[in-house]
Amino acid sequence: MKTTLNIDDTVMQRLREEAARRGTTMSAFVEAALRSVLAMPTPSAEPKGAVEERLTEALAEEAKIQDLMKEGKELIRVAPPQERGELGRTLGQNGRQLARVRARIRRLRKELEKTDLEPLEPGPSKRKDFDNAPPDTLPPLPTWRSGGFRVDIANREELYRVMEEE
Repeated sequence: MKTTLNIDDTVMQRLREEAARRGTTMSAFVEAALRSVLAMPTPSAEPKGAVEERLTEALAEEAKIQDLMKEGKELIRVAPPQERGELGRTLGQNGRQLARVRARIRRLRKELEKTDLEPLEPGPSKRKDFDNAPPDTLPPLPTWRSGGFRVDIANREELYRVMEEE
């Protein structure tokens, strides 16, 4: 398909020089450049830290459901108002809930790929396991955001010490 573009003279001169240097036509060079630009992932509109946090929560929820399934128990969840019984809760179906969580994890991992970050590895399923685990066995987590502060997870002992002093 042919099209007409208005290109600045200096850009056009550089385009001619680069196409000649590569030994290709200007049309082929422009098409290759456009394809490479369009192939780049679009940046996420959401901050990277928020996506990482939601992914970590989803991974923890997946681990919790898997633990319940191993024990043969059902997940109790807060039901939407239209499904609530007398207690305001309903028994969930573990398989269906697990499928929803895994779909959310896949979506969040794709969103992280758009932000050019490595996806987080699944970590311990319980907070106490995380706090009591030896530091060298913990999966590396980039950062944790709380109250406008960015805290490096590797320095959590220092954070706890400072919090105790205050």
